[in-house]
Amino acid sequence: MRSPGLLAILLLLPLAGAAQGVPGGMSTLALLWAQGNYRAPMICEIEGQPRRALRRLVIRTGPRTATRALDRLTLFDLEAPEATRCYGEAGNDQPNLIGSLTLVYDGRDDPDLAKRDFEDRLRREGGFTFRIFAGRLRIGAPGAPAESLETVDFKDGTVTLEAVRRGSDAFRRLAEFGPRDKRVLHLAAPDGRRWSLDLVEWSAVTGPR
Repeated sequence: MRSPGLLAILLLLPLAGAAQGVPGGMSTLALLWAQGNYRAPMICEIEGQPRRALRRLVIRTGPRTATRALDRLTLFDLEAPEATRCYGEAGNDQPNLIGSLTLVYDGRDDPDLAKRDFEDRLRREGGFTFRIFAGRLRIGAPGAPAESLETVDFKDGTVTLEAVRRGSDAFRRLAEFGPRDKRVLHLAAPDGRRWSLDLVEWSAVTGPR
């Protein structure tokens, strides 16, 4: 029986790479802040038994030829057995989500005010909302063949990434993961469908693959 979580490690591009060849500013800082090698904890029922699973999700520097700063969010196949049902710690259903999305941050990008604007937005709102510049995901039941899943175009949808604050519901849900960096990701498709994932930073950025 295959494990519902992937264990292979993806080495990420260095954070400094996002600033190469693109204008500096708050958009670059927000995209750098979002980057990480994450796991999204969930519970999957396999043959009637609940088991802990970890969805693999990576946010790294986007296309290096871009004229503006971009990130690429990649969601990997859960590789679950047939007839598996997965749900988050908050009880929300978690479908299989497979594919990559290119993210851009739309906002004021004055290099002279970038650090102040970034820190102020992070303090007030706890995170950032990114527009999906391009990308498609396959969406469907865990365990179903990937080629049978619905393909959804996410262009002009959004990804919101929020830091988990001490004392919040998400903080309590993720307490077992100790001092690792924790975030909540909200994914919105242009057709109105939405998904939320708790995230735990799984490893430090170590260099290009």
